[in-house]
Amino acid sequence: SRLRVQLYPADYLDGISFKNETFYRTDIPGTLTVLAIDLPSSIATVTRSGTRSWGKSDNELFDIGLRNALAATEVQQEVHTIGDSKIISFSGDDLLSAVHIFDIHKLDGAVGVYGALVGIPTRHFVLCYPINDLGAVKAVQSMATVISGMNREGPGSLSPYLYWYKEGVLEIQPYVIENHNFNFIPTLL
Repeated sequence: SRLRVQLYPADYLDGISFKNETFYRTDIPGTLTVLAIDLPSSIATVTRSGTRSWGKSDNELFDIGLRNALAATEVQQEVHTIGDSKIISFSGDDLLSAVHIFDIHKLDGAVGVYGALVGIPTRHFVLCYPINDLGAVKAVQSMATVISGMNREGPGSLSPYLYWYKEGVLEIQPYVIENHNFNFIPTLL
């Protein structure tokens, strides 16, 4: 019941001595989904050797961890107007709040007819711009600027990327902010 998944930046394992034993997978480009145990005062990373006696497949463990993390965390919805764009944030105080990205289709108003522009700048936030029309073109720069700033400032920085969510897939949408210039080259899903 204390098994959870937690999102970490892709470079999380670089500083860990037991990285070969860490139980993780890559579900979202630029991040790692790590299996963890939610203890009363901390979250401990699960090791592969520690799960051998559980008799569950990797997918079963991740499914249980995700289900438990979603059930144990609540996020609050807020709408923020940035320029001409209305960005919806889903945030919480829990270190696991960003896992709600895996349930984005169930977040009220997060996904439009053509998907959503999405960011998970810190472990506390999921940012969405539902795509229903060409207003998404204007929202790209606002979303990228907010994601970049929140990720840089932290705490709990997770991903600096802007994603396009469509039909269950998150794809990075490359952008560069340099010397007050914004460059964006969209990909095709």
